[in-house]
Amino acid sequence: MKIGQNAPQIYQYPLNLFQGEVPTDLEDMSYKFTPLEVSKVVDRETKRIELLIGKFIYSGFNIWTT
Repeated sequence: MKIGQNAPQIYQYPLNLFQGEVPTDLEDMSYKFTPLEVSKVVDRETKRIELLIGKFIYSGFNIWTT
């Protein structure tokens, strides 16, 4: 692959997990979770995520897409 004008752009999205509804206070938004918990959620919701952002890969606490 050649870096330059035709190189793909890769975007990174951080993952935050929370219980219940989306909180209004950012301090209460995320809680401590493990990469295992993230992988379970992403594996279960892969189809929904692909509908939102297209094909993706995930690593740790991030989703990567082009």
